[in-house]
Amino acid sequence: MKSLATFCVVHLLWANFGYAADVPPPNDPPNLWRASAITKDGRVAIQLARPKYQTPRIAGPAEAMEWEFLPRVTLGKSASAFKADGKPMASDVLAKKLRRASGVVVFVRFYEPLLEPDPFYLNMIREGTVILVVSADALGPPIP
Repeated sequence: MKSLATFCVVHLLWANFGYAADVPPPNDPPNLWRASAITKDGRVAIQLARPKYQTPRIAGPAEAMEWEFLPRVTLGKSASAFKADGKPMASDVLAKKLRRASGVVVFVRFYEPLLEPDPFYLNMIREGTVILVVSADALGPPIP
């Protein structure tokens, strides 16, 4: 009986691990960007910036980067905020965490409605990290 139970548990675990490895995540991977936030008229406005190479590019062991600022997005309208466990983050908590610019994980979505972050990536994100899901339309023209 004990060996049958062990066999069943191992078989179920093996089946789950095999399935997880075979199915790709449903959306694009997240970006590691920088964000800051302010509260204005009761709404949280988020300023995002992504790294880009300085121009002209000079080949070398470490090329110079700079922050490219994107259009501001509004929490609840074109962006949603989450904790590392995938649960929604309150707007006041987000505004407090992003008083100063800091690193965030950003999922860019090309469709509406904005969904939660992909569970596939959540277990790779450190506790305390701010996760944003942002509409691609709010970020301006498409990224080349």
